[in-house]
Amino acid sequence: MKFKKTLINILIVIVSIFLAYEIYSLIKLKRDEKIGAETYSKIREISFDVSSEKKISKIDEDKFEQSNGPDFDKLRNINNEIVLWIKSDEGHIDYPVVKTDNNTKYLYTGADGKRNIVGSIFMDYRNEDAHDPFVMIYGHMMEDESMFATLNEFKAKPKFDGFTFYTDGKSFKTKAVLSALISGDEYINPRDYDDFNKRKEFYDTIRKNALYDANYNLKEEDRIVNLVTCSYERKNLRLVVVTIVTADSASGFED
Repeated sequence: MKFKKTLINILIVIVSIFLAYEIYSLIKLKRDEKIGAETYSKIREISFDVSSEKKISKIDEDKFEQSNGPDFDKLRNINNEIVLWIKSDEGHIDYPVVKTDNNTKYLYTGADGKRNIVGSIFMDYRNEDAHDPFVMIYGHMMEDESMFATLNEFKAKPKFDGFTFYTDGKSFKTKAVLSALISGDEYINPRDYDDFNKRKEFYDTIRKNALYDANYNLKEEDRIVNLVTCSYERKNLRLVVVTIVTADSASGFED
């Protein structure tokens, strides 16, 4: 009887510790979400001249445009690892993109360099820059619909398919053409896709398993920007949204 009572007390303590940890984790998540929202709002306010109209010239031969996007001098004063700014057509994704020498730091570090569970949207450290033919960009899918949460729409028919990327003094646009779920264990090194045949192989694999397909035929000159986030249908799953840098890409769509 004494042993049984001791065992019950031990179980009560274990359950209490577990519940306390879960409550603490939830409180911390909500706190970090609030801090993250305030942080990114301040970064936008500091880096964009909201009083001026953005004027974009014609796309040049590199498919980049001149623009007066965010002030990258101000962004670098916040964090010198900010290399891009991404904005979706529907406006929910509107964030700086960071890049460092690994793919773990910014999972739980904000774009201001401070620890935060919301993390940052970041470019794969193995990419040279946004001019690469195959770019990987990662972000969390947050419950409060921040970061890459709206990419969830690409599991069906999305309400938007366009993204604008600002670099220092220039910008370029991409159009989402495919999405699929892949294993988080799948190894994707952007350096392996300089060759068009490798990019086409990747593209065809995603297309075979596509949740969303805009019926676009990949061309050799196309640059691919992949947007990657977590998905929770099962353990260790990733949603990949394949976007193509737009210029004359409309000719690649099937009738």
